[in-house]
Amino acid sequence: MLPDRTGASSATEFTSGPGSEIALDRGIDSDLRPAGTIDLRAEYGWRDRSSPGRRRVEDVSLARSGCQRAGRKTTLLNLAIGLDRPSRGSVMLFDNELNSMAQSAITRLRARSVGIIFQDPLLLPGLTALENVVAGLLPHTGWRALQSRAREILQMVGLGERMDFAPSRLSGGERQRVAIARSLVGRPRLVVADEPTGQLDTESTGRLLDLFERLKRELAFTLVVVTHDPIVAARAGRIVNLHAGRVKD
Repeated sequence: MLPDRTGASSATEFTSGPGSEIALDRGIDSDLRPAGTIDLRAEYGWRDRSSPGRRRVEDVSLARSGCQRAGRKTTLLNLAIGLDRPSRGSVMLFDNELNSMAQSAITRLRARSVGIIFQDPLLLPGLTALENVVAGLLPHTGWRALQSRAREILQMVGLGERMDFAPSRLSGGERQRVAIARSLVGRPRLVVADEPTGQLDTESTGRLLDLFERLKRELAFTLVVVTHDPIVAARAGRIVNLHAGRVKD
């Protein structure tokens, strides 16, 4: 259950890797009201009804005092934002029970309220940085409004002079900043990042983490970061361990 954030910035960062940790960091003045817990499971690879399949997420306890998560990191992110559906249990996102929603409604909810950042920036090579930032939301928002917002965000991430450049003319760190701008252009309440520093060197990783912290303060969104990188984990204020798909707080 992701927190229903009604206050100012509330950032929750996660790490998951060999050693199986989750690190959480609360933002300032967050309003995360405690709630009950639920069990969540996702299974893959059924051969028939008698086969239990391979469990990827099992018996996850989730509470609004934070977002405690376990299991394979990408699977769990996908469950949290409705890209996958759980085999058992339910997922609440902003007080919406995703299990009871049509996929089209979940897609609209993500477009309005969720930004996504991947390890690979996944930029379209034939588009400029500016065009890449707005492309995903064009079906939902007009070009003029998006273009103005995209220019503002690209300035905030330090790419004001490079927004008309194609991805091939940008460094790896700059391409990831385009991806960050793309995740923020729709004014999301939640941003999820799956290994966002995975392709960056140590210096670029540090700069990107500094950028995340500044953007959280200025734009007031909840941030969920999943990473194997201990440098990223060290920036969080709380660690939650994962063992065999189960959260160990």
